[in-house]
Amino acid sequence: TLYLVNNNFDLNSLSVCGDAKARPYNCGVCVKCLRTKSMLFSILDYIPDIFVNNELNEDWFEKIDLNDFNNQMYIYDTLNFLESKNKHDNFPGYKNLKVKLNKALISRESSKLRNYSKLELFKAFF
Repeated sequence: TLYLVNNNFDLNSLSVCGDAKARPYNCGVCVKCLRTKSMLFSILDYIPDIFVNNELNEDWFEKIDLNDFNNQMYIYDTLNFLESKNKHDNFPGYKNLKVKLNKALISRESSKLRNYSKLELFKAFF
């Protein structure tokens, strides 16, 4: 997304929608549209008029499954960009999204530990 913006890509030709019925338009409410909208907002400080639904409410991320690794990475990249530019205060739902993402990341990592026996974990740590 940053590449597209930095290289003056005509965003009006961008079709990212996961809802085949909405194409060539972008519905603005499916997961792919929400991820793209959030990334564009983080970069541009506004949402370009390429979505049928152009809103990004405080709870916009509730539709996104943060147990999914790909979604985690999209959200992680968006939050990381916001923080690197010190733009997180104006981002809708930033604090709650960060908490939700951190919980999902911790859950993912802790589930990896479930594959080991207590003895293997004890040996690894001591």
